[in-house]
Amino acid sequence: MSTTPKPLSGSKSEVSRFKLKWRDEFSDAQRQLYWSLFFSGETLPAVRKTLLQRTGINLIRDNQLSGKGALMDWVQEQMETDAERMRQQEDEYRFKKENPDITEEELRKKVLRAYYHRAMARGEPGLGKAMMKQDLAERKFQFEQDQAAETKKSDQQKALELCLTESKSYPEIAEQFKQAFAALKKAKGSK
Repeated sequence: MSTTPKPLSGSKSEVSRFKLKWRDEFSDAQRQLYWSLFFSGETLPAVRKTLLQRTGINLIRDNQLSGKGALMDWVQEQMETDAERMRQQEDEYRFKKENPDITEEELRKKVLRAYYHRAMARGEPGLGKAMMKQDLAERKFQFEQDQAAETKKSDQQKALELCLTESKSYPEIAEQFKQAFAALKKAKGSK
C-alpha cells in the first residue's frame, strides 16, 4: 500500500514552487512551522509577507493562500496524509509485534481494515472506500506484473525444453548443454 505522491503540475507558479519545496526540501519541522503559520490566525497579508521572507515565495493574492483549493487547504491535506501514514506505520508495527509470524498479505489486510475503520469513525466513508480502491488497483497492477513475468518465464522454459529435446539428436550438443547447466547451478550456488 504505497502512497505515491501525485506529480505536481509543470507550471512554475509561486504556489507550485511552494508545493515542490514542501515535498522535496522541507523537513518535518519546517512543514509543521508553515502549517502553524498558515493556521495561526495571522492576517493573510502577514502570512504572505512571512512566507516571502522565509522562502522567497511571493504570493501576491490572498486567494492563493485561502479559499477553495488554495495553498492552505493543500497544506492541511498534506498534514492529514502524513498523520495517516504515521498511523498506518504504527498499525504495521503493532500488528507485527502482536503476531511475528504474520504474512505480508494478512498484514496488508489488517492495516487496510484499520484505516477503513478510522475513516468510518471520522465520518469519511469515501476515504475508506478510496483507500480500498487504491489498494485494489495496486494489487491488480502487481498481479499483472507477476503474470507477465510468469509468461516470460514459461516462454523461456518452452524454448529451453525445445533445445534440450532437439539436442538429444546430437550427443555432443547435449553434453555441452549439461556442462553449461552444471556450471550455471554451481555459479548460482556460490552466490
